[in-house]
Amino acid sequence: MKKLIIIETVLCVAIVTGVFVCRRTRASGGFAAQDTVDAFVALQPTNDLSQVMQLMTSGSATNKFDVNQYFTVLDALRPEPGYVLDWVYWNRGGGGLPVLYARQINAPPYVSFDNYVALSTNATMGGVRGELHADESFFFGHLDKLHVRDNPEGFFQFVVLRILGDRFHLFWHELYRETFLICSKQGWEALLLHEKERGEPYDPPPAEFIAAASEVDFLPRIRMREEKVEVNVTTYSPFEGLHLHYFSISREYPHTILKHTETNLLRHTQGFVF
Repeated sequence: MKKLIIIETVLCVAIVTGVFVCRRTRASGGFAAQDTVDAFVALQPTNDLSQVMQLMTSGSATNKFDVNQYFTVLDALRPEPGYVLDWVYWNRGGGGLPVLYARQINAPPYVSFDNYVALSTNATMGGVRGELHADESFFFGHLDKLHVRDNPEGFFQFVVLRILGDRFHLFWHELYRETFLICSKQGWEALLLHEKERGEPYDPPPAEFIAAASEVDFLPRIRMREEKVEVNVTTYSPFEGLHLHYFSISREYPHTILKHTETNLLRHTQGFVF
Protein backbone atom coordinates (compact mmCIF):
# COMPACT_ATOMS: atom_id res chain seq x y z
CA MET A 1 0.00 0.00 0.00
CA LYS A 2 1.19 3.44 -0.88
CA LYS A 3 1.33 5.41 2.36
CA LEU A 4 1.20 9.06 3.24
CA ILE A 5 3.67 10.16 5.90
CA ILE A 6 3.24 13.14 8.19
CA ILE A 7 6.13 15.58 7.86
CA GLU A 8 8.25 16.76 10.75
CA THR A 9 11.19 18.43 9.00
CA VAL A 10 12.30 19.16 5.44
CA LEU A 11 15.94 18.87 4.41
CA CYS A 12 17.20 19.98 0.99
CA VAL A 13 20.23 18.21 -0.43
CA ALA A 14 22.20 18.68 -3.63
CA ILE A 15 22.63 15.78 -6.00
CA VAL A 16 25.20 15.15 -8.68
CA THR A 17 23.35 17.09 -11.35
CA GLY A 18 23.66 20.26 -9.29
CA VAL A 19 19.89 20.48 -8.84
CA PHE A 20 18.50 20.78 -5.35
CA VAL A 21 15.84 18.30 -4.34
CA CYS A 22 14.10 17.71 -1.05
CA ARG A 23 14.29 14.70 1.22
CA ARG A 24 11.64 14.93 3.85
CA THR A 25 12.00 13.07 7.11
CA ARG A 26 9.31 10.58 8.05
CA ALA A 27 7.21 10.43 11.16
CA SER A 28 4.04 8.30 11.34
CA GLY A 29 1.92 7.12 8.45
CA GLY A 30 -1.56 6.87 7.15
CA PHE A 31 -3.31 6.09 3.82
CA ALA A 32 -3.04 5.37 0.11
CA ALA A 33 -2.53 8.85 -1.31
CA GLN A 34 -1.67 7.76 -4.86
CA ASP A 35 -4.78 5.58 -5.03
CA THR A 36 -6.86 8.62 -4.10
CA VAL A 37 -5.29 10.72 -6.85
CA ASP A 38 -5.65 7.98 -9.46
CA ALA A 39 -9.33 7.45 -8.60
CA PHE A 40 -9.95 11.20 -8.71
CA VAL A 41 -8.38 11.60 -12.16
CA ALA A 42 -10.32 8.56 -13.42
CA LEU A 43 -13.55 10.44 -12.66
CA GLN A 44 -12.65 13.37 -14.90
CA PRO A 45 -13.86 13.37 -18.50
CA THR A 46 -11.39 12.65 -21.24
CA ASN A 47 -10.31 15.61 -23.35
CA ASP A 48 -12.77 14.90 -26.18
CA LEU A 49 -11.99 17.49 -28.85
CA SER A 50 -15.56 17.78 -30.11
CA GLN A 51 -16.89 18.53 -26.65
CA VAL A 52 -14.08 20.97 -25.92
CA MET A 53 -14.78 22.83 -29.16
CA GLN A 54 -18.45 22.96 -28.21
CA LEU A 55 -17.45 24.53 -24.90
CA MET A 56 -15.15 27.00 -26.64
CA THR A 57 -17.85 28.16 -29.03
CA SER A 58 -20.99 28.07 -26.87
CA GLY A 59 -19.75 27.80 -23.28
CA SER A 60 -21.91 24.73 -22.69
CA ALA A 61 -21.75 21.08 -23.61
CA THR A 62 -23.98 18.03 -23.72
CA ASN A 63 -23.52 15.58 -20.84
CA LYS A 64 -21.92 18.23 -18.64
CA PHE A 65 -19.55 16.66 -16.13
CA ASP A 66 -20.94 16.76 -12.58
CA VAL A 67 -17.99 17.81 -10.40
CA ASN A 68 -19.90 16.68 -7.30
CA GLN A 69 -18.84 13.18 -8.31
CA TYR A 70 -15.48 14.17 -6.83
CA PHE A 71 -16.89 13.54 -3.37
CA THR A 72 -17.28 9.83 -4.12
CA VAL A 73 -13.47 9.74 -3.97
CA LEU A 74 -12.79 12.71 -1.71
CA ASP A 75 -14.94 11.27 1.07
CA ALA A 76 -13.24 13.34 3.78
CA LEU A 77 -14.72 16.51 2.23
CA ARG A 78 -18.35 17.61 2.32
CA PRO A 79 -19.99 20.77 1.01
CA GLU A 80 -21.65 23.21 3.37
CA PRO A 81 -25.25 21.97 3.82
CA GLY A 82 -27.42 23.34 1.06
CA TYR A 83 -24.53 23.85 -1.38
CA VAL A 84 -23.20 22.00 -4.42
CA LEU A 85 -20.27 22.56 -6.76
CA ASP A 86 -20.73 23.65 -10.36
CA TRP A 87 -18.63 25.15 -13.15
CA VAL A 88 -18.64 27.48 -16.12
CA TYR A 89 -16.27 27.34 -19.07
CA TRP A 90 -13.86 30.18 -19.69
CA ASN A 91 -12.87 30.75 -23.32
CA ARG A 92 -9.73 32.82 -22.84
CA GLY A 93 -9.23 33.37 -26.55
CA GLY A 94 -5.91 31.56 -26.52
CA GLY A 95 -7.29 28.59 -24.61
CA GLY A 96 -10.02 27.35 -22.34
CA LEU A 97 -10.67 25.77 -18.95
CA PRO A 98 -13.49 25.22 -16.46
CA VAL A 99 -13.89 27.56 -13.46
CA LEU A 100 -15.45 25.90 -10.44
CA TYR A 101 -17.80 27.64 -8.02
CA ALA A 102 -20.17 26.75 -5.18
CA ARG A 103 -23.87 27.57 -5.37
CA GLN A 104 -26.94 26.91 -3.28
CA ILE A 105 -28.77 23.77 -4.35
CA ASN A 106 -31.94 25.64 -5.24
CA ALA A 107 -30.15 28.49 -7.03
CA PRO A 108 -29.98 28.32 -10.83
CA PRO A 109 -26.49 27.76 -12.23
CA TYR A 110 -24.71 30.58 -14.04
CA VAL A 111 -25.58 30.44 -17.72
CA SER A 112 -22.09 31.41 -18.90
CA PHE A 113 -18.68 32.55 -17.80
CA ASP A 114 -19.60 36.17 -18.57
CA ASN A 115 -22.70 35.77 -16.39
CA TYR A 116 -20.53 34.46 -13.57
CA VAL A 117 -18.14 37.40 -13.87
CA ALA A 118 -20.95 39.96 -14.06
CA LEU A 119 -22.53 38.69 -10.84
CA SER A 120 -19.23 38.21 -8.96
CA THR A 121 -17.81 40.66 -6.46
CA ASN A 122 -14.23 39.48 -6.95
CA ALA A 123 -13.81 39.76 -10.74
CA THR A 124 -14.32 42.21 -13.60
CA MET A 125 -13.77 42.25 -17.34
CA GLY A 126 -12.13 45.41 -18.64
CA GLY A 127 -9.55 47.00 -20.90
CA VAL A 128 -9.45 47.18 -24.67
CA ARG A 129 -9.22 43.41 -25.00
CA GLY A 130 -11.66 42.65 -22.21
CA GLU A 131 -9.06 41.15 -19.88
CA LEU A 132 -10.21 39.36 -16.76
CA HIS A 133 -9.18 40.94 -13.46
CA ALA A 134 -9.81 38.51 -10.65
CA ASP A 135 -8.32 37.38 -7.35
CA GLU A 136 -7.76 33.83 -6.09
CA SER A 137 -11.22 33.61 -4.56
CA PHE A 138 -12.79 33.89 -8.01
CA PHE A 139 -11.11 30.65 -9.08
CA PHE A 140 -10.97 28.81 -5.76
CA GLY A 141 -13.71 30.34 -3.62
CA HIS A 142 -15.64 27.07 -3.82
CA LEU A 143 -13.11 25.62 -1.39
CA ASP A 144 -14.44 27.97 1.29
CA LYS A 145 -17.73 26.06 1.20
CA LEU A 146 -16.13 22.71 2.00
CA HIS A 147 -15.84 21.09 5.40
CA VAL A 148 -12.72 18.97 5.88
CA ARG A 149 -12.42 15.97 8.17
CA ASP A 150 -9.92 17.02 10.80
CA ASN A 151 -7.14 14.59 9.99
CA PRO A 152 -4.22 14.37 7.54
CA GLU A 153 -6.24 12.51 4.91
CA GLY A 154 -8.91 15.21 4.91
CA PHE A 155 -6.46 18.03 4.24
CA PHE A 156 -4.64 15.97 1.64
CA GLN A 157 -7.94 15.52 -0.21
CA PHE A 158 -8.54 19.26 0.06
CA VAL A 159 -5.24 19.90 -1.72
CA VAL A 160 -6.05 17.29 -4.38
CA LEU A 161 -9.21 19.24 -5.23
CA ARG A 162 -7.32 22.53 -5.20
CA ILE A 163 -4.65 21.33 -7.65
CA LEU A 164 -6.62 19.01 -9.95
CA GLY A 165 -10.26 20.08 -9.63
CA ASP A 166 -10.24 22.25 -12.78
CA ARG A 167 -7.82 20.16 -14.83
CA PHE A 168 -10.32 18.79 -17.36
CA HIS A 169 -11.59 19.99 -20.75
CA LEU A 170 -8.36 21.99 -21.18
CA PHE A 171 -7.79 23.61 -24.55
CA TRP A 172 -4.82 25.07 -26.42
CA HIS A 173 -2.61 27.31 -24.25
CA GLU A 174 -4.15 25.94 -21.08
CA LEU A 175 -2.36 22.68 -21.87
CA TYR A 176 0.86 24.45 -20.84
CA ARG A 177 -0.51 24.03 -17.32
CA GLU A 178 -1.33 20.35 -17.59
CA THR A 179 -0.61 19.00 -14.12
CA PHE A 180 -0.04 15.57 -12.60
CA LEU A 181 -0.01 14.99 -8.84
CA ILE A 182 2.56 12.37 -7.80
CA CYS A 183 2.36 10.68 -4.41
CA SER A 184 4.61 7.64 -4.67
CA LYS A 185 7.53 6.13 -6.55
CA GLN A 186 5.07 3.79 -8.27
CA GLY A 187 2.97 6.77 -9.31
CA TRP A 188 6.03 8.47 -10.78
CA GLU A 189 7.00 5.34 -12.70
CA ALA A 190 3.47 5.05 -14.12
CA LEU A 191 3.58 8.71 -15.19
CA LEU A 192 6.96 8.20 -16.87
CA LEU A 193 5.48 5.34 -18.87
CA HIS A 194 2.56 7.59 -19.84
CA GLU A 195 4.92 10.34 -20.98
CA LYS A 196 6.99 7.92 -23.03
CA GLU A 197 3.92 6.50 -24.74
CA ARG A 198 2.11 9.74 -25.62
CA GLY A 199 4.35 10.24 -28.65
CA GLU A 200 5.18 13.25 -30.79
CA PRO A 201 5.36 16.15 -30.43
CA TYR A 202 5.86 15.55 -26.69
CA ASP A 203 9.32 14.79 -25.37
CA PRO A 204 9.45 12.55 -22.29
CA PRO A 205 11.87 13.50 -19.52
CA PRO A 206 15.46 12.73 -20.57
CA ALA A 207 17.67 10.21 -18.79
CA GLU A 208 19.42 12.80 -16.64
CA PHE A 209 16.09 14.16 -15.45
CA ILE A 210 14.87 10.67 -14.57
CA ALA A 211 18.11 9.94 -12.70
CA ALA A 212 17.77 13.14 -10.68
CA ALA A 213 14.08 12.45 -9.99
CA SER A 214 15.02 9.11 -8.44
CA GLU A 215 16.30 11.14 -5.47
CA VAL A 216 12.94 12.84 -4.93
CA ASP A 217 10.67 11.49 -2.20
CA PHE A 218 7.19 11.88 -3.67
CA LEU A 219 5.25 11.04 -0.52
CA PRO A 220 2.91 13.86 0.54
CA ARG A 221 3.54 15.38 3.95
CA ILE A 222 1.01 16.87 6.35
CA ARG A 223 1.70 18.66 9.61
CA MET A 224 -1.33 19.24 11.84
CA ARG A 225 -0.83 22.37 13.93
CA GLU A 226 -3.18 23.95 16.45
CA GLU A 227 -4.66 26.56 14.09
CA LYS A 228 -3.40 25.53 10.66
CA VAL A 229 -2.38 22.53 8.62
CA GLU A 230 0.70 22.43 6.38
CA VAL A 231 0.73 20.21 3.30
CA ASN A 232 3.57 19.42 0.90
CA VAL A 233 2.94 17.61 -2.38
CA THR A 234 4.82 17.15 -5.65
CA THR A 235 3.48 17.77 -9.16
CA TYR A 236 4.80 17.23 -12.68
CA SER A 237 4.08 19.31 -15.78
CA PRO A 238 5.42 18.41 -19.25
CA PHE A 239 6.24 22.11 -19.75
CA GLU A 240 7.76 22.83 -16.33
CA GLY A 241 9.04 19.64 -14.72
CA LEU A 242 8.75 18.73 -11.04
CA HIS A 243 7.43 21.21 -8.49
CA LEU A 244 7.15 21.02 -4.71
CA HIS A 245 3.97 22.69 -3.43
CA TYR A 246 3.54 24.04 0.08
CA PHE A 247 0.08 24.86 1.43
CA SER A 248 -0.80 26.43 4.77
CA ILE A 249 -4.53 25.96 5.45
CA SER A 250 -6.81 27.12 8.24
CA ARG A 251 -7.66 24.12 10.39
CA GLU A 252 -11.10 25.46 11.31
CA TYR A 253 -13.93 26.04 8.81
CA PRO A 254 -13.81 27.92 6.48
CA HIS A 255 -10.55 26.25 5.49
CA THR A 256 -8.84 29.26 3.94
CA ILE A 257 -5.57 28.70 2.09
CA LEU A 258 -3.29 31.06 4.00
CA LYS A 259 -0.25 30.49 1.81
CA HIS A 260 0.67 28.55 -1.30
CA THR A 261 4.15 28.38 -2.79
CA GLU A 262 5.72 26.37 -5.61
CA THR A 263 9.39 25.45 -5.79
CA ASN A 264 10.86 23.96 -8.94
CA LEU A 265 12.82 20.81 -8.16
CA LEU A 266 13.77 19.72 -11.68
CA ARG A 267 13.21 21.66 -14.90
CA HIS A 268 11.81 20.07 -18.04
CA THR A 269 10.13 21.66 -21.03
CA GLN A 270 9.06 20.79 -24.55
CA GLY A 271 10.54 21.60 -27.94
CA PHE A 272 7.26 22.90 -29.36
CA VAL A 273 4.65 25.52 -28.60
CA PHE A 274 0.87 25.51 -29.00
